[in-house]
Amino acid sequence: MDSNFDALVDALAQEARVLGPDSRIMTERALAERLGNSRATVRENLGSLEVLGMVRRTQGAGTYVTKPDASFVRLLFDLMSKFGHVDHASVERAREMMEISVVQEAADRADHHDVAALRGHIDDMVRATAAGDAQAGHEADYAFHKRLFTIADNPVIELFVDGISLALQDVLAKKRARALSVEAAELPVGSDEPRRTDTVHTPIVDAIEAHDRSAAAAAMVEHFSLWRRITESSDMTDEH
Repeated sequence: MDSNFDALVDALAQEARVLGPDSRIMTERALAERLGNSRATVRENLGSLEVLGMVRRTQGAGTYVTKPDASFVRLLFDLMSKFGHVDHASVERAREMMEISVVQEAADRADHHDVAALRGHIDDMVRATAAGDAQAGHEADYAFHKRLFTIADNPVIELFVDGISLALQDVLAKKRARALSVEAAELPVGSDEPRRTDTVHTPIVDAIEAHDRSAAAAAMVEHFSLWRRITESSDMTDEH
């Protein structure tokens, strides 16, 4: 990394630790004098930090240190996907690995409000599926899994998940639609039986409510295994 950029980061990090978050930092002129750089160099490096979400610059008001959100991570993953460096299979596998760990943390940390919210999302999935509302079902499914990350309360993981949220939602929507289509074809026409795609979430919540880490992990593994069994059986049928 550029030594001028490193020096600027060190100076701003030291100032931010003293002044606290959302604090106004010294002017470009003062930074240039302190670092022995030109104002153009300081301005360019501040621009890089702004893209990363580390500072916010407002015309006439100055530059402020900010807490970054997931927008840069989201942009990075979007570009990596478009350039072919990340595919849906990689995103799906990463999701599985994270959720098996996260659900164990959720089992430790969840309270009755969290459990009620998770069960509410399952009810929303079942209702949406019965009504043939694919979008509402997808949103409830995504909300369920997003809630697990919120309960686990790890800012690093949450930042990463928010960053790949668009890719995650795309993967989830496609897998869910495929699984429900296969299940519908296996049931009698007009059947109102809840779909396994939705009800497989219930053992996860049961384990979380019991604060049983091992059972929660096993239920999450079964969740992903069921989706694979359903969709892979469809793939084999299509081949024949």
